[in-house]
Amino acid sequence: MKQISIAILLCLCTLASFAQGGQALDLKDIVSGKFRTENIYGVIPIPGDGEHYSQMNPEGTQIIKYSFKTGKPVEVLFDAATARECTFKTFDSYSFSPDGTKLLIATETTPIYRHSYTAVHYIYSLKRNINGEINNIVEKLSDGGPQQVPVFSPDGTMVAFVRDNNIYLVKFLFGNSESQVTEDGKRNAVLNGIPDWVYEEEFAVTNLMAWSPDSEYLTYVRFDESEVPEYSMQMWGNGLYPGYYNFKYPKAGEKNSKVTVHSYSVATKDIKELKVPVEGDYYIPRITFTTNSDQLAVMTLNRQQNVFNMYYVNPKSGVSRLILRDENKCYVDSEWLTSIHFNPSGFTYVSEQDGYSHIYLYSPTGVMQRQVTKGNWDVTRLIGYDDATKVVYYESAEESPLRRSVYKIDQKGVKTKLSEGEGTNNADFSANYAYFVNNYSNANIGLLRRIANKGKFGAFAY
Repeated sequence: MKQISIAILLCLCTLASFAQGGQALDLKDIVSGKFRTENIYGVIPIPGDGEHYSQMNPEGTQIIKYSFKTGKPVEVLFDAATARECTFKTFDSYSFSPDGTKLLIATETTPIYRHSYTAVHYIYSLKRNINGEINNIVEKLSDGGPQQVPVFSPDGTMVAFVRDNNIYLVKFLFGNSESQVTEDGKRNAVLNGIPDWVYEEEFAVTNLMAWSPDSEYLTYVRFDESEVPEYSMQMWGNGLYPGYYNFKYPKAGEKNSKVTVHSYSVATKDIKELKVPVEGDYYIPRITFTTNSDQLAVMTLNRQQNVFNMYYVNPKSGVSRLILRDENKCYVDSEWLTSIHFNPSGFTYVSEQDGYSHIYLYSPTGVMQRQVTKGNWDVTRLIGYDDATKVVYYESAEESPLRRSVYKIDQKGVKTKLSEGEGTNNADFSANYAYFVNNYSNANIGLLRRIANKGKFGAFAY
């Protein structure tokens, strides 16, 4: 311990004495991230377009379309300086509608907890006229105040969001009309569509709403935290005395929020509680639809988090049935719940049932068809499944626990390594899996980014 302390002291002394540009380093420079390795963030494949991806420029003023094939910019999709009726100069983030015809642009982002935030969102249409031009008009999503977790409907005609613990709906086909879906939301009492503090910390989840594929139903999880003990935390600001922030915080053994699942019919505006056959203290960390609009996948964990159940629930009738159950004597890693991808032929799931994290394919009815990956190593990320070719794409540590590589494996079990460098690799694939952007680094290379077409890398890197 003494040797470690001396080593740390020597490092600090060396940094303190190091000069750059004639100025000595200070502690603020060291901890601020000023000398952090440069990185490239925010590669977003354009939905329905397997040839292009998008990125926000560093200034936060433009969204630029790039070619997967060349890595070069093709056009500027959005420019805050030239967009009509645009009231902001910069923005914080953006996302596409499922069909790729609209942009949802976030401004004035204000953090809540570790992952959650509110923002003022704007809609920008990418539809082109007969001359191939965009109308270039920015529209505010809502005039009622900042929003949380806005979610496009699959057909791109609506956006659901949360404000003040209640769910609202904006319909673009009706002049961006806004309606309130729930009315019982109240701070430190009831939350609709968004999780409480525990879920955000335990499962890193911020949104618990899901649209049916036909856009006819919006489903959500409701949290009743009225019986959860309240915690008071001092908040120091600019004043002489601190203020207090009160929030619901269940310590070990105390009551958790009571969670229920509900469906909202867009046509009738009726809300139905969907009964899930769970017992005791439980969590619902994720809901999502399969490719069938009559099947809402509700995923539950017991409080010990070692029993995982997935139910299919009909949003119209409320009928539910158990599809998948996974038990572990220690715990089920909740991060793998996002590895469940649904397709017409079934779904994928990553489980540690053989002692390592591996990929499994299931039929639509929950019958395991085959174990995709095997070995004394872990899959570290399931990238996706191409239903057309029956190929699974993933990242793993099979070469070494210190390395990460990108692979694909077909339905016959033939595996192909897609990344080349020895070190840490991850990949962002195009919508049709024809291209991927490979981010690579090791002890000697800070970041190398290359684009591959069908597994063959181009000549350029940046």
